[in-house]
Amino acid sequence: MVPSYYMELDKFPTTPNGKTDFKNLPDIEINEEDLIAPETNTEKVLFDIVKDILEIEEFGINTDLFTVGLTSLSVIKLISAISNEFDVLLSINKILKIKTIKEIAKEIESDSEISNISTVSISDGKLYPLTANQLGVYFDCVKDPEKLAYNLPKFINFGDIDVDKLKSAIIKAINYHSYLKTRIVMNNGYVYQEQRDSLVIDDLIEVIDIANLIDNSDFNSISEFVDEDYIEEFIRPFNLSEGPLFRFRIIKNSNSDSKSNEVALLSDFHHIIVDGTSLNLLFRQIALIYDNNLELDENALKELGIDELGQLEPINGFDYSLKEVKTEESNLYREAELFYYNKIKEYDEATLVSPDLKGL
Repeated sequence: MVPSYYMELDKFPTTPNGKTDFKNLPDIEINEEDLIAPETNTEKVLFDIVKDILEIEEFGINTDLFTVGLTSLSVIKLISAISNEFDVLLSINKILKIKTIKEIAKEIESDSEISNISTVSISDGKLYPLTANQLGVYFDCVKDPEKLAYNLPKFINFGDIDVDKLKSAIIKAINYHSYLKTRIVMNNGYVYQEQRDSLVIDDLIEVIDIANLIDNSDFNSISEFVDEDYIEEFIRPFNLSEGPLFRFRIIKNSNSDSKSNEVALLSDFHHIIVDGTSLNLLFRQIALIYDNNLELDENALKELGIDELGQLEPINGFDYSLKEVKTEESNLYREAELFYYNKIKEYDEATLVSPDLKGL
């Protein structure tokens, strides 16, 4: 470690047995002319915050705060006070690196514009942040837009059912869970998910009648028509910025000569808005709507997260993303971050293992 201050002595004090007497070493005299007073409003507010936390006044905006009493624990108090005063959230790692009021003030002033942009965008009820998991998926998709690893397709063969009723049930289910209409957009250099509750999806649910195809003589049933090649054609990359991030195709056969009245459903969702569990719940709800049991089956409603017909689940994807942001701003989260930082702070760089030259 490099000392922040040096003091020249004619000789070291010693104990009776000739060893250095550390207890009687004189206190370092800090030349107050070297301490720079705060100048900007941000620096003045920061100075007062640090003064209250450390309960001292002998420091300047150029002082390494860790040399005058700031500790890894009091950093949390500092970050919390900065967040409350400036509405800017700095990381523990950032404070540990920049160390002085002057540099912290610069960081606050540079981050204020970003923080204000995020607040305005989120508070208008249309743009919401992505969760950490969603950001990971997003950047992976941007890197390779043609990849299908995040597609979640499903194929269901229903047999003989009412096509119009099925389409209506799908539309109602999506409208109940309007979060599924979201798309991913850029705003001032940041990625958000856009709320689009009013998006009309009626025309987005395709209905294909194989009886209307030019050559359908080779298909005696939908099971023969929907082969692996057909399903592969249906599964294609989503455009995250355009949306929607789902697609449905209902396939029927109205040919009166057909011996089968099968109806099949193809669907595909992007993993950035759903997972396997939520998809299972969605399709169970579609079935409930189709069977007209939504208002009657109270237990099913509770299991699906719906209290009554038309009421959205208590927490949707937008609420969850805001909850995650709030959690990351909490003192508990910062304490956890500090805990793990202290565990790995000695390993800033990759550990190089020396080769075993003896082959053992």
